[in-house]
Amino acid sequence: MVLLFADGRVRRTEPEDDRGKYHDVEVASIPGFDYRQPTFVHLEAAIDDTGLRFNVCGIEGRVPITAMPYVYGAGKVRVVTSMCRVCIEEIELERL
Repeated sequence: MVLLFADGRVRRTEPEDDRGKYHDVEVASIPGFDYRQPTFVHLEAAIDDTGLRFNVCGIEGRVPITAMPYVYGAGKVRVVTSMCRVCIEEIELERL
C-alpha cells in the first residue's frame, strides 16, 4: 500500500511475512501539504513484472519485484480511502 498521512508524509507498507505482518517505510514528505485545503491529491500507481512504481503529488517511489517476496502473480487491486472524498479518473488493468 501507498499511504499519504495528514502531515504530508508518504509511506509504503512492506510485508514481513505471509500472515499479514508488515511495517511502514518512509518515502518522503510533500512540501507545504495541507490536508484542510480542498485540492486534489494526484496519485499514480503501477505494478508489473519489474516492480511497483508510484507517484504521490510528485513524490516518486519504486520497489523492484525482487524486493517483494510476498507479492503473488494472481494478486488483487484495491483502492482504500479513509476520511476523504475520492475522484478516480482512470483505472487500467492489463493482463501480464
